[in-house]
Amino acid sequence: MNRLGARVASTIRQIQSSIRWKPGKAVQHLKRRIDLGHLPPGATVHEYQSIIFAILGDPLADVFVYSWGDTLYPTVVSEYDGRRWLVMFSLSGVMETAFPPDDPEEYLSDPRFRRLGALRELLS
Repeated sequence: MNRLGARVASTIRQIQSSIRWKPGKAVQHLKRRIDLGHLPPGATVHEYQSIIFAILGDPLADVFVYSWGDTLYPTVVSEYDGRRWLVMFSLSGVMETAFPPDDPEEYLSDPRFRRLGALRELLS
């Protein structure tokens, strides 16, 4: 495995045990997911994080790295409840976002996304 893959794998393992948000961002992201209909009214941060943990625990999930300038964001993509969800975080292990894109294939076709492989391959 190359150096980037090893670094991404390490960060995924970290997030699999504990989700860290920037201060105040968990509730902000939850509200946005509810407002956009991605989560039902009354959903809790715990329920939102349960979806994130499910995606990060799927050995068949696809792992990408998204480039924003010089900054890289590991991104794990998997099915949850009939929709394809994307979980994005920093290399330091802080959550950026988690949501189901309207058109996942189109969204992930952006050249700033580079596929690293399946989660089970990366973590083995």
